[in-house]
Amino acid sequence: MVNVHNYTLQGSTKSCARSSLRILRPVKHTLGNDMNIELRKQLGDIPKEEHTKQQIALSDLKNHYVHSINVIDSSHLFHEWGTYNCFEYALRLTNSSDYVEIKKQHVFANSEFIQYLIINNLISKAQDNGLIIYFNDEQKPTHAGIFENHRVLSKWGTGLVFDHEIFEAPFSYGSQYRIYETVESATMIEYFFDYAELHGIKFYYE
Repeated sequence: MVNVHNYTLQGSTKSCARSSLRILRPVKHTLGNDMNIELRKQLGDIPKEEHTKQQIALSDLKNHYVHSINVIDSSHLFHEWGTYNCFEYALRLTNSSDYVEIKKQHVFANSEFIQYLIINNLISKAQDNGLIIYFNDEQKPTHAGIFENHRVLSKWGTGLVFDHEIFEAPFSYGSQYRIYETVESATMIEYFFDYAELHGIKFYYE
């Protein structure tokens, strides 16, 4: 536990309380016999399409493969300041104006930020619902989503959000995953502020 203090982002009038949290290690899983490799390889082409064409591509794919993937309304994720990636969506940062202010300075939640959370024990293991993170063979985070009721809500690239089973994701996202407890948005943005400071973002403290 650390003392709570306020901050002001350099060049901004915004302020927020900061705190830390003690957390445990997660459980790792491997996508085994349930994994449809050919389907997953074909799914890899969908994030390459413009977001307006991704639903059409998914429908066409259903003519050749059985899957339960659905497109979720993602219009709210396209803003005047740009689009969001899968990590930003899964970590529930997409509605934070403070986060956007930092992102404008070219520091954002990516695979490196996920590694930062894991290495510093800032996210903990979960048994059921929570945050799901996919890993490649080198144990690098490649993708993330929201895991609820044995299904995943995840943003593929900077395009649409899809509702899918764990193994119904592009093959390039890897064959291992871990499930972590959901962290409240206010706490997650605090973790991101610390990360941003390490990457050169300046804050004024009060």
